[in-house]
Amino acid sequence: MAGAIEEGGKVAESIVDALKREPISLALVLMNVALLLIFFYVAQKSSETRAHEVNMIYENQKHTAELLAHCVDPGTLREILDQFRGQRSDNEIPLPRPRPEEVPVNDGG
Repeated sequence: MAGAIEEGGKVAESIVDALKREPISLALVLMNVALLLIFFYVAQKSSETRAHEVNMIYENQKHTAELLAHCVDPGTLREILDQFRGQRSDNEIPLPRPRPEEVPVNDGG
């Protein structure tokens, strides 16, 4: 085990000596480490932003779906569901029903 530690120390010493002889190598190593850290930071922020945008989209769609759900007449919705469940014959075509006519109110005058 002591041999492995000594070998590791020799390797580390030779690396430090090489970096002392050529300081540009040390600068390149430091720049690469800094670049990796910047890439990690940008990826992290991008992921957070995307998650926030997706949550906003889902909330907007949920709100729109709730609004649309209140716009459908329950009787019409029941007819549509019955048709999809096969309770109507295939030959029968559902026709739109006219709205009931409003009776004019007589003010008595």
